[in-house]
Order: sequence, then structure tokens, then C-alpha cells
Amino acid sequence: MGWGVVGNFERTLIEQRRAHGWAVLPSPNVGSAENLLEGVDCKSVKFCMAVGWHSTISGFQPVIERWNGAAWALLPNPATQGAANAFNAVSCASTSMCVAVGRGFGTPNRTLVAVWRGGAWTITHTPNPTTADDVLSAISCPTTTACTAVGTDGNGSVQHTLVLQWRGAGWTIAPSRDHGSSPGYLYGVSCLSATSCRAVGQYKQDVYLTLIEAWNGHTWSIQPSPNVNAATLNNLSDVACTSSNSCVAVGSSSAGSMRNLVERWNGHTWTTGPVPNAPGGDNSLSAISCISATSCTSSGVLSTSPGMLDRTLVLVGH
Repeated sequence: MGWGVVGNFERTLIEQRRAHGWAVLPSPNVGSAENLLEGVDCKSVKFCMAVGWHSTISGFQPVIERWNGAAWALLPNPATQGAANAFNAVSCASTSMCVAVGRGFGTPNRTLVAVWRGGAWTITHTPNPTTADDVLSAISCPTTTACTAVGTDGNGSVQHTLVLQWRGAGWTIAPSRDHGSSPGYLYGVSCLSATSCRAVGQYKQDVYLTLIEAWNGHTWSIQPSPNVNAATLNNLSDVACTSSNSCVAVGSSSAGSMRNLVERWNGHTWTTGPVPNAPGGDNSLSAISCISATSCTSSGVLSTSPGMLDRTLVLVGH
């Protein structure tokens, strides 16, 4: 997804790939202020859910839109608490079950989860590991009884990775891994089943380095992942797995300018290779979806010179 600018406010932007290329589709907005869609998931050509947030006088509130095969329409928001709440991601296990995750802004920020079962969206209780700031950035629901959400726990002055799991009877904290005492962040997750997940993000030592964790049904473990030499920033934003032997993670690296970063899992190791960049500015990939081991689409942003508008960026891999 990307940003659409109307006047002085950001507006929703939805693009759909069809047989002959990408097309911008009309999408509704709430009010006349900022509207931003952060995540989308589709189960068929006639069913998609997109989530994000819109600005209000006192803060932010969620935006939820559904695609029925012909048009995008706003859905009523769940009953949230506080002046500021935002969704970052959504995952649908079926056309009658979706889960959205994000944060409730406050002192401190708390995890936010809503569930849709074919009727209304409702907020569900989630645990928070500490009294510090917590946020959920991504979610994957391979079945209607198995969901995994990842994010960050701002425990004191150091951030830690955060994983919440749902197995049909409430959310629980699943102990995740950090690189020692280094700050850790998880931004993307992909689960093939309740016993097989990959989560990606970054951790900070002298510079920011890629972070990949794997779930085997019992524990989370850190998998070695490559970084771009001399880069001060290495970050993985999202991951998509089509089998236990095939995953693709995307993000960005920076050694002065931002460049796209793509890493592949072959069942044994993570490797990185050449990836194209759009000319004219900084490149950064933020999301990926794969329908097979040889067919993936990744989206992000092309940031041009100061004073110019950021542009949508789409890469197709075969």
C-alpha cells in the first residue's frame, strides 16, 4: 500500500493487480482529514479486508474497509477505548473470520486486537507483558483457530520482541527471542500452521541488523540472517512463506541512501541477492505476498527529493 495525497491531507489509496496490470480503485475515507490504510488481506477475488486509521479532533481511530468484488466499502469500527487507536495489519483465515492488530495509544500504549466473524468487528482482550509501551505490527492466521501476532514491548529504555498467540481460547504471550540485551523489533510474520511461523524485524547493536525468528510449535529461535555490508540500517519489514522450504523477507538497507533488501529461505539458510531499485530516490519495501515459491509481489515506497511527493513502489518476482 502507499500514500494518496489530496490537498493537504493523506487519503486512502488502493491498487489492484489485474490481468493487464495495476489499477487504482476508488476507496472511501472517513471525514476530511488524514486516512491511511496499513494492511490488507484477500481470500478470494470477491473478498478482501483493509485496515488502518484516520485522524479525529482528539486523536486517531481505526479505518476498516471490505472489498466485495465490485467496490470497497467502510465497515463500522469496533468499540475502542481512549482517543487514539490504530490498526497496523489484518489477517483473514476465511471469508468469515479476520483479525486486525495494532495499538491503543495512551500512557502507556497497549496492544489492540479486533476480531470479525462475518458480522461486526469486536475488540478482544489481549495481555501486555509489562507496564511499558506495547504495539502489535503484524498478524498471521493460517486457520480459524490459530493466529500469531508480533510487535514490540517497550520495556523501560530497551525495546524487546513481542509475540502473542491465539489458539481458539484467548490470547497468550509466547516468549520470543532477543539478541542478548540488544533492542529488538518484530514487524512481519507468516505462519503455515499453528506449529510453523517465521517472524522478521531488526535489532540494534552499533548499527541496525536484520532479525529473523522461527516457531516450531514449542519455542521461538533466532535464525542467522544476512546484512548488507557497511549499511548502518538493515531492516526486514515483512515475510511470506509458501512452504517449510520457501520464504521471502523484504525490507531495506541504508549506507547513505535507502535500497531494497530481499532475503530468501531455502529450508536451510537465509540468503540475499541482487534486487532492482527504482531510480530517483530512496527505495524501501514494506510488504510481500507470495502465491508460490516462484511468484511474489512486494510493495513499498519511493521517496524522492525533499519537497516532492513519495510514490508507490511495486516489485514482482518470479
